[in-house]
Amino acid sequence: MDWRVVIITYNVNMQRADEDDIEKLLAPAIAAKPSLLVIGMQEVSHGETVVGGTVITWQRQMFEWMNTRSDGLVLLAKTYQMTNQVTVFVKRTLIPSIRRIEFRFSRNTMGGLTGHKGSIGVKISLQNHTSMVFVVSHFIHDVISYDKRIAQFHSNQVCCFPEDDEIKAVFWLGDMNFRVEKNPEEAADMIKAKNEGKLLDKRVSN
Repeated sequence: MDWRVVIITYNVNMQRADEDDIEKLLAPAIAAKPSLLVIGMQEVSHGETVVGGTVITWQRQMFEWMNTRSDGLVLLAKTYQMTNQVTVFVKRTLIPSIRRIEFRFSRNTMGGLTGHKGSIGVKISLQNHTSMVFVVSHFIHDVISYDKRIAQFHSNQVCCFPEDDEIKAVFWLGDMNFRVEKNPEEAADMIKAKNEGKLLDKRVSN
């Protein structure tokens, strides 16, 4: 079975959504005719997640947009951790192929008490006994926090469900807060030339 997976990650910087934002975010993704659409968001207002009370939310507007304009996509799963959230849509015809959905969380803020920085793992298990995982992360910012970011990466690998040998693919997305000291054109050229390793001054394995 071939699935076309489309992934969006977006740090909304505590801003509220409007119809134009939703159109710009979702229209290109829907044009790709996905079987599965995964949307990870960072820095979503507390009023949309933890506290509640916000009526016009990113997720609500995405649901409304998809209900009127998408091609057979329905909500499969959604969850959040503090200001981070993940939303998954799937083609309605593929729902019988899905056996189970599981979530896993890793929290890094205040010694692990809260999840403003951390990861959400979503494992989608299929009837054919294969699984795929999507990890949505938001890591600590600032140049001086490089080592902490690397430590967060390693500790958050638990969200990849590493103990499950049915997993065939892991997609890791989000705002990792790493920086590349090149302009976009130079970086794109190096990636196309398969020289992306030269963009890194340190390795994650260090």
